[in-house]
Amino acid sequence: MGEVATIISTVGFPIAACIGMAWFVKYQTDNNNKTMADLRAEQANQNRTMQQAINNNTKALQELIDKLDLCEAVKGSDK
Repeated sequence: MGEVATIISTVGFPIAACIGMAWFVKYQTDNNNKTMADLRAEQANQNRTMQQAINNNTKALQELIDKLDLCEAVKGSDK
């Protein structure tokens, strides 16, 4: 706490306040950047999971279409 008093008495309150606010802005920006990086990593993981689910659903749908086409072909040959 003595350091703060020394800074204020040496450079004056307005400059000391500006230094303190600049430190606070940098601190907040660094925290925000870390949080955003964590969120981007989490979103990328969710996107991979979603893409895998979409690919699995596409494959299952294609298999169903193939089976329906086979059933129609068999019914068509019975006529």
